[in-house]
Amino acid sequence: MDSTLIIEIYADIIFLINFVVNAAILRIATILRRKSARLWRTALAAATAAALYAIAIFTPIAPFVSVLTSFVILAPAIPIAMPIRGRADFALSLLAAYISAFAVAGVAMATVHIFNIGGGWGIGTYAFAMNNFTPLNLASAIIVSFVVLKFAQERIFKKAITAQGFCCFRVHMDGKMVELTALIDTGNGLIDPISRHPVIVAEFDKIKPLLPESVVKLYAQAKQDDLAAIADCFSQGGMATRIRMIPFCAIGKSGVIAGFRPDKIEVERGKASVRSAQATATVDAIIGICDFALSADGEYHALMNPMI
Repeated sequence: MDSTLIIEIYADIIFLINFVVNAAILRIATILRRKSARLWRTALAAATAAALYAIAIFTPIAPFVSVLTSFVILAPAIPIAMPIRGRADFALSLLAAYISAFAVAGVAMATVHIFNIGGGWGIGTYAFAMNNFTPLNLASAIIVSFVVLKFAQERIFKKAITAQGFCCFRVHMDGKMVELTALIDTGNGLIDPISRHPVIVAEFDKIKPLLPESVVKLYAQAKQDDLAAIADCFSQGGMATRIRMIPFCAIGKSGVIAGFRPDKIEVERGKASVRSAQATATVDAIIGICDFALSADGEYHALMNPMI
């Protein structure tokens, strides 16, 4: 009797399953990396990875399509799923995707064994190979993995912030420069709605040497809430393309603050107390203007967005 096991594989099913799993993994990785990316990028990246996997299993290399090759397939999807700046950023983003993949796979297998949910379908990506895998397993795996990874990220992130605390940075504008000490504030999640760059909130008194004289006079007259007038003053000062209106929401208050895009921002690598011996990193960020003192004792004069 011929006992050969014949398995039928359908390309459309393989693509669909891998697309869903890849989309979840890449979206979790994007959030963990604190990247700002639209959903269409996640969908396009997931479709690319799913298509590569579906093609691979119908070629002579099919016997070698394993966990490792599935991870390699994720690599070209990373720059599609999120904005990447440099090799280090790519490596960290790919690592976040790998961690997300392991987490989703691990939780999915755990739910199969713990709850013994049957009547499902198998998944090719990352060699799950589970006949009892169901859409309910996938949904629970994605949710649990995201919650656990996000919690772990925040704990590690806050620990690192507590250890560092402050940083020094320099803002360059039209040949002028100011230097400030900033508190790395986990509560500052402001993002410029135009460029999607993080926002550094800085005290007006410390950055006014960089601002047009008309803007300085407007703040001196306590008219900083007149956004139309501020925009007009920035335009008169030759900064029409640099002005930004940044929405914010704080406890019991919400509104819009004015900001601008400087020529360059250099952030010190290391503690402010030893900044003269530290290298600097040039970052893409927006300066938001605050019209009151941020520190009662003057220890810092800006709030650094931790995304930076």
